[in-house]
Amino acid sequence: MRICFLRIENFRGIKKAEIPVPAHCAFLGPNNCGKTTIANALTMLFGREHWYQNISEHDFHGGDPGPESRFNIVGTLTALDPTTNDPAVFPEWFNTERGARVAWWHESKRKVSYETEPPTGAQLAVEVGLSGRYDDSICEFELRRYFYDGETDPFTLDPFVPFPSKLLSKVGFFLIPGLRQWDRLLSFGSGQFLKLLREIDGVPGEEINALKNAMRNPDTKIEDAEPLNELLEELEKELRSFMLLPVSSRVVYRSTQLSVRSVLESLVPHVENQDGTILPFSRQGEGFASMQLLLLLLQFAIRRKKMSENTIFVAEEPELHLQPSLQRRLVYRLRAYSSQTIVTTHSQHVASMFKPSEVVHLTNNAGTLKPEIVYTANIQESELPNQVRQLYLRERTNFYEALLGQYLIVPEGKWDWQWLRLWIRVAEATAAEEQTLEGVQPDWSLSALEIVHTKDSMVTAFVKELRRFRNDVFALIDGDAEGSNKLQAISQMDESSRPKAVLQYGPGGEIEDVAAWAMEPAVKSPGPILAGVLAQVQKPWTTQVLGQELKLCEQGGQRHKEDWELHENLAWEAYGNAECRRRIVAFLSDIARICVGVDPQLSGWKSSTLPVNNVPLHVASFIRNSAL
Repeated sequence: MRICFLRIENFRGIKKAEIPVPAHCAFLGPNNCGKTTIANALTMLFGREHWYQNISEHDFHGGDPGPESRFNIVGTLTALDPTTNDPAVFPEWFNTERGARVAWWHESKRKVSYETEPPTGAQLAVEVGLSGRYDDSICEFELRRYFYDGETDPFTLDPFVPFPSKLLSKVGFFLIPGLRQWDRLLSFGSGQFLKLLREIDGVPGEEINALKNAMRNPDTKIEDAEPLNELLEELEKELRSFMLLPVSSRVVYRSTQLSVRSVLESLVPHVENQDGTILPFSRQGEGFASMQLLLLLLQFAIRRKKMSENTIFVAEEPELHLQPSLQRRLVYRLRAYSSQTIVTTHSQHVASMFKPSEVVHLTNNAGTLKPEIVYTANIQESELPNQVRQLYLRERTNFYEALLGQYLIVPEGKWDWQWLRLWIRVAEATAAEEQTLEGVQPDWSLSALEIVHTKDSMVTAFVKELRRFRNDVFALIDGDAEGSNKLQAISQMDESSRPKAVLQYGPGGEIEDVAAWAMEPAVKSPGPILAGVLAQVQKPWTTQVLGQELKLCEQGGQRHKEDWELHENLAWEAYGNAECRRRIVAFLSDIARICVGVDPQLSGWKSSTLPVNNVPLHVASFIRNSAL
């Protein structure tokens, strides 16, 4: 059994969403896009009541519910038994009096239908709904969970038939939350730990009673210590004088209330080392602590799998506190022991552990959630150019990292990608030191810029593919003849596939000319790295000369164009020159400003629009190959 579809209305930051849920999947998206809301919605729908907090105004979209306000969550379960599609086999789910209506899940179309007879290729499915409301007459919030049977208000149904809570155990839903109380996970105060112990008949009852008796009569009695005992004796006299304490009684101190529950809750897990020292779990490293709940829930999953029972894991941000190797191990173990694993993440590394058909990218526009499965078809058999296919194969991690940015910049090739990322690092380092740059008002939203790792100048093909996920995609092209050809191709692109705007270097300009322009202030007194590049060039050294040197590839034994280490060293050498740093920050800030939709600051930008589709064009005329 697995969750295959989720609908959300007016719940927290989501006004409306219809979300396909693959059998094993990762929900990928930036902060505040709705990942946690999806995890919370699933938990409220299929989890035990104590797994989520009481609802409040903030659980309603907009945060100001009235008497008629409702939030609604509908989840579709399918694969109740992969061997049969006969509803009669599941009378506790489907019956005429208190059961669900028969539904069918179409995996290829990712939709639900309600025919009487099973459609070809569809799986039997059941829909479960949950609604929340605010009763202003008594200032209370209420939830109702039920078998979903079409658009309705369960709070007006009379009689209301709730969803049978016993069926929740058949779903087998378990949550690994993003916020965890580390020191309670393996303690007897943890409800999940006690549940596991009861399932395996492992509660140490005799030992707990023996411990309780030992606590009643400890070897060390605090109340006998001086001068505390004198103070207590005076207190006892006063209590007896008011007839509040029998003559034969006294005040003593014990470590708990000496009930079974208080004794259990006082027990805290520790790690005992070889030298006899002990340290509580809460004082261990966060990576150690964060694995506790996983290991605990895995015990549930292992036992349930042995008994052929269903298990669905939802893990919020498993990348928290764990190194990448443990992230992989965590995800793979979850998949091995569960019927379904659902992960919410903003880590490109975690998302890359799932196939493209298992990754759902999320964007949220004022509450309207747009989920997009990254790629469902056979990638190698697709009509995409091979270079674009690599986004879903070898470049998957870089691709997901780019998708998490606020603005996507699509340059012509890998050298543009590398140089621009280096300049962003220089600019962000400048921002981190809060350095002031004369004549520049930096836009420190530079971290919102993400450069897509493209290849072979296939700008239009990459832009078209990225527009499946994002609207804010920008093309960055050279100023040569090939760049002009790309402008012509972009001018013919339709609204669904074209970039939001095009940025172009000046006449003849390429990425190496950008680098040369940025480092021009250092040419008069170059550092050792820049001096090495120019060592075999006669003076006078100019921007044109430096640009040509940086473009060298297999010429005179030089491979400056392809020397990644050289590029990085030059970037940090430029960081040490205030004027170079000013140019780098100014140029990138202008890119960010153009993406936001405001005018750039540097003089020399020329703005216009492309013919036919009127895509904005911004040309950095100050960056050019001056040989042209």
